[in-house]
Amino acid sequence: MVALCLLAAVRVFLFAAAFPFFNNVDEQVQLDLVVKYALGRIPRTLEPMAPESAALIARYGCPEFFLTPERAIKIGFTAPLWKQPERENTIAKLADHFRSDSNFESSQPPLYYALAGLWFDLGRALNLSGARLLYWVRFLNPFLVAGLVWLSYLAGRKTTGNPSLYLSVPLLIAFLPQDVFYSIENDNPSAILGAAGFILLLRWMSQERISLLVSALTGFTIAAAYLTKLANLPFVAVALAAVLICAVFDVRRNAAPLVICILTGLVPICLWMWWCKSHFGDLTGTSGKIAALTWTYKPLGEWWSHPIFTPHGAWTFLSDLLARFWRGEFIWHGRPLASPAADLYYATSSIVFPILALTDLKSRAATTALQKRAFLLCAVLWFTSIAFLAFLSIQFDFGSCAYPSKDFPYFTCGRLMLVALVPFTILYVHGLGRALHWLHIPLSPLVAVGVIELFVTGSEIALSRNVFASVYNWFHL
Repeated sequence: MVALCLLAAVRVFLFAAAFPFFNNVDEQVQLDLVVKYALGRIPRTLEPMAPESAALIARYGCPEFFLTPERAIKIGFTAPLWKQPERENTIAKLADHFRSDSNFESSQPPLYYALAGLWFDLGRALNLSGARLLYWVRFLNPFLVAGLVWLSYLAGRKTTGNPSLYLSVPLLIAFLPQDVFYSIENDNPSAILGAAGFILLLRWMSQERISLLVSALTGFTIAAAYLTKLANLPFVAVALAAVLICAVFDVRRNAAPLVICILTGLVPICLWMWWCKSHFGDLTGTSGKIAALTWTYKPLGEWWSHPIFTPHGAWTFLSDLLARFWRGEFIWHGRPLASPAADLYYATSSIVFPILALTDLKSRAATTALQKRAFLLCAVLWFTSIAFLAFLSIQFDFGSCAYPSKDFPYFTCGRLMLVALVPFTILYVHGLGRALHWLHIPLSPLVAVGVIELFVTGSEIALSRNVFASVYNWFHL
């Protein structure tokens, strides 16, 4: 398992090094917040970019995400700006331009930015600067992914005694082509927090006595999920409900673990809400961002006219969401780094296999009560994450925003569901195993996952081959 963790970390390192700065998933504004937290400047309004981050973005930005090579040359991007000393005036003008815009992510929860800010400071202490310092921030991700693979192994073991199944969970995650892990993004800790929270919740669902330490760790993990990303709210709600249900129905437990879990979970969340209310005007801090993006809330009566309530709209939402959940959202030369065949597989298998895993519960007489609860918890975490994004899709009019938009009114950012990655993967591999059994295919789930990974990795390499040749990336510094 240690070797698989290292392999996953190396894979993420190579792709993070291959992609230049700055991608189409708001990496500029994410870096700006990392720099501000590193410098001790916690935002109190939707303020402009810091001079330090604006200078880095102007100097080391790459046009290849958005422009074809011909178009880039036509407007003057013939080589990286940092390799052209005569273009200093251009860099200064670009930096001034970036400083003129407000960072609409300023009210985002602080945990990732505080962690990445400390990592940024460590890089500076090691005398890193410029593009090498930028990549240093990205290179925090391989450590997070290695930890995620290890926790997914532990979570998989708690749901089944079949090695072919529980080893398939970390194997699938180790080669997941989700490109958010190649970027500076506050989504990155969500999956590892979701995995840790899932393991702790299984402890609550067991017949074991809950120690005060486990109670506190559960609460802190729930709080950390919220303080990392507001999109983790479904996980927070499900986790708190699960703890409450376990405490109510197990009369042998005293109230102390429940009280400690609730306090350690809700107090940090409430403190951050108070901060947002004081400085950004509302409990979530999102009102300014919503206004900046020209979104408005629709009256309740207009919700039901949303195309998501039609078969075509529902498939559009699910297929795009599930494809992006697997492979991410990067574009290159203005086109998505996506394969139609791979996307179709991602979408269909992500619907079919979790359903098969759940329909198998009644037929598995050997399944323990804890394992059944684990499957149900996986399903609730996974489906509530999807439902949350569907709810966001129907409640807003998206104004002049480019994405989501009036023409495509769907939240399909798969990275917003990463907190449910491990529960989803557990359902996925068990559903895959059930499909192999029904189809009488003499193949173990572990071998089947290995075949899937060859297809997934081959598709990712084929799509990204031009990225590795970019003169703007880490390999060409």
